[in-house]
Amino acid sequence: MKKQTKKNLFNIAMASAVVTGSVVALAPADAQAASFKDLKSDNSHFENINKLVDRGIP
Repeated sequence: MKKQTKKNLFNIAMASAVVTGSVVALAPADAQAASFKDLKSDNSHFENINKLVDRGIP
């Protein structure tokens, strides 16, 4: 394989990794909008979990 071809493949791989990382980083933001189906309001940790979600901690 030519040196230029290897360099192009490397650049494509790096760009793909960056794009994938960006998409994965954005995914939790969408997940925060949904409520937890298994968390009931009478749970002793309900309030603290919601505070963490409000702070953006998934």
